[in-house]
Amino acid sequence: DSCILSKSADACGIGSSGARIGNGLDFQIPLENATIRALYDESGAGDGGTIYLYAVDNLRIDDDTLVPPPCEEDAKSRWVIIDCPASTNSIVHPDTESTFRYLIAVEEAKDSNPHVIDVTLKDASCAEGDGAKVGFIV
Repeated sequence: DSCILSKSADACGIGSSGARIGNGLDFQIPLENATIRALYDESGAGDGGTIYLYAVDNLRIDDDTLVPPPCEEDAKSRWVIIDCPASTNSIVHPDTESTFRYLIAVEEAKDSNPHVIDVTLKDASCAEGDGAKVGFIV
């Protein structure tokens, strides 16, 4: 009839069927503003030991088939900035690589985020055969 928050590795839980399930409970928590606020309030509301849960809006999911490939006209694509040598075995045509190198450089000059750059393919196109490709490096 009551519940306490435990950080103990050997905390136990009871699932909806009444059976013990590993070290936790078998349930889902909807990640909504009200739920996040309730978890914050119940775990200390900012005092020592508070558990913070963050929500991220508009986060692109790589395996989401609803997200268009970068070469689709007017599609926004997110590029992760990594330190690596020039691509020698790219899966896209060199013209497509050049297009995205240019778009990334333009956005990099305007954006202060050191980790990711968002670009939109406008007034440009990818080489034939690259339209559906995703996950490529430039």
